[in-house]
Amino acid sequence: MWWSLLPYAVPLFEGLQALAAIYPGTYRKYLDAPESTHASLVKTVAKRVLNGENQEGSTYHARVDEMIDEMPDPSLPKNVTSVIASRFKVVSIRNEMTSSIHSEGVDVDMGSNIGKFFVGIDPDISPEAVEALPWIATHEICHFLEGDWVEIPSVKVVGTLSAVILSSAFFGWAWPTSTQVAVIANIVTHGLVSQYIERRADAFANKHCSDEEKRKAIVFLEKIQSSYVEGIFGRLAKGVRFFTHPSIASRIASIQQSSILQEKEKVG
Repeated sequence: MWWSLLPYAVPLFEGLQALAAIYPGTYRKYLDAPESTHASLVKTVAKRVLNGENQEGSTYHARVDEMIDEMPDPSLPKNVTSVIASRFKVVSIRNEMTSSIHSEGVDVDMGSNIGKFFVGIDPDISPEAVEALPWIATHEICHFLEGDWVEIPSVKVVGTLSAVILSSAFFGWAWPTSTQVAVIANIVTHGLVSQYIERRADAFANKHCSDEEKRKAIVFLEKIQSSYVEGIFGRLAKGVRFFTHPSIASRIASIQQSSILQEKEKVG
């Protein structure tokens, strides 16, 4: 019967999410949004990172060159400066769906397939977050270099579809059970993938930022840790962040550890 196909609605939904990430209309609100007052700073950081200026033999430099070569407009010069000037837009915009969760006030949407990269900065961004923008922006740049906006729903398609097939094999075509398994697999996969990509983006930021920039990032993270509002929405935001991000303490520890390792490398 038709309801036996219901479990497949979960991986189908994630597949649509992946398609939405490469659909130009998804980014229309960014195209029309006003530029952020912090755009110059973020673009400077992006240029520094994309040029690999903060590390020797940047492992990302070849990938950035490939990314530039694949840009759809052949009339523009193929270099980092032209990309930042014409395709990297930093806008003043709030992510309505996750503004209570993205406490840093900075979120990212990337559309390399349409030749645009977008960073949205909350107009009410806190002073601590402004100070930490070099580290935060570098973290976000890693997300689009790695293609995380497509990777998350794609991995969830594989995870949920595998769960449906396995549960059908074990339990037969018991659609309520298979649907429940698919939903659980969706949640677990999302948590695991999110944790992984956030740790990867933190490591990238730690590698590309100076000690002073990382010190300001620690101040900012400590502010987040102490600023959750009470009540059901505050607990919900804290719970979602705990599920999708490493703990604040572990993120601070990773920043401190990276500074220690970099200092040892200089001495060595």
